[in-house]
Amino acid sequence: METRIAGPASRGPDRSGAIIGGAWGLAALVLSLTLVACGDGASPDTIEASGRPASAGTGLLTPSGGIPRYVLAVIDSSEGRTSTSNEVHRLAEFALQHLGYGVHYLDVDTQPLPPLDEMSPYAAVLTWFQDPRMRRPMEFIDWVEANVAAGRKYVLLGSAGVFRDSTTGRPLPTREPARLFKLLGAEFRGNFTDDSESIEVASAISELVEYERKLDPGLLTYQQVVSVDPENEVWLTVNRSDLTDGLSDVVFVGPAGGYAQEGYIFWEDLDSFRRHLRLDMFTFMRRALGRAD
Repeated sequence: METRIAGPASRGPDRSGAIIGGAWGLAALVLSLTLVACGDGASPDTIEASGRPASAGTGLLTPSGGIPRYVLAVIDSSEGRTSTSNEVHRLAEFALQHLGYGVHYLDVDTQPLPPLDEMSPYAAVLTWFQDPRMRRPMEFIDWVEANVAAGRKYVLLGSAGVFRDSTTGRPLPTREPARLFKLLGAEFRGNFTDDSESIEVASAISELVEYERKLDPGLLTYQQVVSVDPENEVWLTVNRSDLTDGLSDVVFVGPAGGYAQEGYIFWEDLDSFRRHLRLDMFTFMRRALGRAD
């Protein structure tokens, strides 16, 4: 049985801005066209603001001091993703731009992870991987830990992507991917199931996790993640009824960033490929990145 908590966690964003629409979408289009017209002489900041990835080397911006104004979205081209065809670009970048952040994409499969001294323009590392495999996953885990230790936020959407080394084919011990969840003040316990009959909503802040689409009665998948940091704000908890202790916090934000599990971020019509956000991406990114209202 579902329990709804009409939580007054925050004032919701202006709905006229949902899914890259309305005045914001027009403004972003005008900005993009203006910057593209600048040609190759555009500064790195201009290239980032237009949404186009930088080119040479790691493509990162030259550190310039001041407040970090960019988010580094790490993608994996082995999943068939590119800098202009991935879930962050389609379903999250508009909210980041709304908050004033530029977004740069780095391919973990073909590009080196940048050293910390090249990361100063970036306020956060964001990932939205689609499968559990990655080349050099231990290196990636170490790199994310170093960035969080340096004060950057970490936003984990979908799969953590580091459960198996795609080069060797070997799975990592659970304690290794669990390190990424620990950075966010949570425990990763696994216990995956796609038996929708055993998954039910335990508690939800409905205006934040049913933004454009209600949670369906038959939820698709489940991984057990338990928030243990008292400063985290848990927006959605589901229960696996065939486990004695089956609660899983599948959407939360906190001091270190935020987490949203696959299946609870958006809904897609498999016939028309039309998508509706379940997650209030505006509020989620604002809270995860520590931006004030």
